[in-house]
Amino acid sequence: FETHQPYLRAAPHLCDQWRARFRALGSGLKVGLAWRGGLRPEQLRIRSLRLLDLAPILQVRGAQFINLQYGDHAAEIAECE
Repeated sequence: FETHQPYLRAAPHLCDQWRARFRALGSGLKVGLAWRGGLRPEQLRIRSLRLLDLAPILQVRGAQFINLQYGDHAAEIAECE
């Protein structure tokens, strides 16, 4: 058997920081969201949706949604709030 080595590794000190941040949010389900993907227009078209399209999901009681989306989407987040 060949052993497969992961090509990405999380920095242990950053794991501890993120773990503390999530713990500070309290108990309950935490759901990370990224709603846009790709850098080229053709990728965006097939790998993205509007945050507002997720509104029914964002209403789930007991869940805390965490923005994992890269880039500046403050206006879209404000529209959804």
